[in-house]
Formats: sequence, C-alpha cells, structure tokens
Amino acid sequence: MLQLLLLLQVFMEGHLGSNVELLISMALTATLIFAPLTIASLGRRLWLNYKFTNKRFVITNTSPLFKREIQIAYSEMREVRSAPRALGAWGDMVIFTKRGERIELIGMEKYQDIKYHIDKCLYTI
Repeated sequence: MLQLLLLLQVFMEGHLGSNVELLISMALTATLIFAPLTIASLGRRLWLNYKFTNKRFVITNTSPLFKREIQIAYSEMREVRSAPRALGAWGDMVIFTKRGERIELIGMEKYQDIKYHIDKCLYTI
C-alpha cells in the first residue's frame, strides 16, 4: 500500500469554479437575472473538488444533499475539449470517455494547463 501511495503524484487539485466568475456573478446578482447563475457558481465553488494525478482524475461532490465521487483513469478517456470564457480568464472542459460518457467541468482556472496534462497522459499510455 505504501508503494502505491509513493507512485501517485498529484498534478493539480482544487475547487471547480473560478474566482473571477464568482465575483462577476455576485456583482450582477442585483439584476435578478444572474441570481440562478450566482447560486450555481457558489455551489460549484463550495462543494465540487477535483484532483488530477498521474494515474486518474477524481471529482468529489461534498454537497449536503448529494455526495458522490467519480474517478476516471486516463486509459478510460477518449478525448478532451476546452473552451475559453471571459477572454481566457477561465474556461470549460469536456472529457469524453470510451464508454460514451461526457464529464463537463465548468469554470476552471488554469484549464489550458490541465488540458495539456490530460493530453500528455492520454498519448503516453
């Protein structure tokens, strides 16, 4: 077990949801049109965590209403696509698996670095 822990290297770990996205949403909440977007952004920031390692990708939902953990090995991934938002301050990513599933990651800061890491892991497996 100790050998397994030593082989696991964490590339990046954090919360889903960009700080800039949260600040913009909170500033525009007064218009009431942005209230649902602010609640969604706040929920992502508070309850969704991600971790990219050299072996797999893990999303953990710690919401009081719904707790779940998703682990996807890089060997199960087929493709990764990303799109910038707010002039590249943050971006969205979609991970396609070989089983036909889609995992959407919304509002990620450093999304380009993460996409590069996933592509590197996909093509070296």
